[in-house]
Amino acid sequence: MRPPGEVRCSGLGVALPAHAIDQADAAAMASRLVAASPAIASRIERLYRSTTVMRRHLVILDDAAGACTFYRSRSTDEPRGPDTAARLARYRDVAPDLAVVAARGALSRAGRDAGSIEHLVTVTCTGFAAPGLDLALVDRLGLGSNVSRTHIGFMGCHGALNGLRVASALASTGPVLLCAAELCSLHLNYATDHATIIGNALFADGAAAAVIESTGAGIRLIDQFSEIVPATATAMQWIVGNHGFEMTLDARVPEHVAATVRPLLDARLKTAGLGVADVAHWIVHPGGPAILDAIEARLGLGPGILDASREMLRTRGNLSSATVLFILDDLLRAGLRGPVVMLAFGPGMTIEGAVFLPSGNH
Repeated sequence: MRPPGEVRCSGLGVALPAHAIDQADAAAMASRLVAASPAIASRIERLYRSTTVMRRHLVILDDAAGACTFYRSRSTDEPRGPDTAARLARYRDVAPDLAVVAARGALSRAGRDAGSIEHLVTVTCTGFAAPGLDLALVDRLGLGSNVSRTHIGFMGCHGALNGLRVASALASTGPVLLCAAELCSLHLNYATDHATIIGNALFADGAAAAVIESTGAGIRLIDQFSEIVPATATAMQWIVGNHGFEMTLDARVPEHVAATVRPLLDARLKTAGLGVADVAHWIVHPGGPAILDAIEARLGLGPGILDASREMLRTRGNLSSATVLFILDDLLRAGLRGPVVMLAFGPGMTIEGAVFLPSGNH
């Protein structure tokens, strides 16, 4: 499943909410919100610490001190937090601001005027409206009224890779702006089971954008691939509930991913004349430390190879679909020296991947 023709990412931009919270403070806030007993509070603190996340930027924070009025402590009147309508209203209010900052950054680094963009691809799984994020970007960036628009919705953490596939198909007819904006904190769940606590502890907010073109400078996208892991439809789910979107996460997710990823990569890299040992940089979506550990072990990667993904998780958390573009931005700023493999995972269960080469590599 190669991109049609030669495509390049000529510019990237990222954006984070203004306020961030340390993980210890986030655990304390979660305990207050769910009115946790001492035993539950201890479990929340332990599980939040186990994620390796140290700090996250969240749109639900009112100020730098970590105040949060969007969520109220559990009570008989509001035992499950705001309803879904209120959460999506906040998404409509806030997501465009982050998306615009990320998109302007990508356009600037690509050396492109907004009016030169012919196609817009938007990605999110944390909020919906019509008109939505796409129309907000058209209006606030000054994109042409005839720009084509495609939305990739509700595909989960691999959504940016689906967006890249669409952008690659469109790039031969003109420059494409891809933008992923995720506000995961709007779906904090008041349940206190293991999987829910872990989800609340991992996810964060942010937006990332990329300009995709068929010519010019930029990192080259040479291959993309997708694989549905058999018999895993219920292992990871993202369902619309009455009080936000609800995640189902099976403890065997890392095992399922690891069992499939090596033969998949061996086959796909071979088509590009590469092997696992030839890959200089790995962008593995940090769904959690267990997934990174499982991928590292299955691929036989040495110490430090997944540092970019682990640092992303540690300093910014899991930003759903925007995450892999943040990591690519980090690597590009640090300087690339060879082939790059990008992997992300989502409901299905599905593995999505891409292979990049720096300009000048053939």
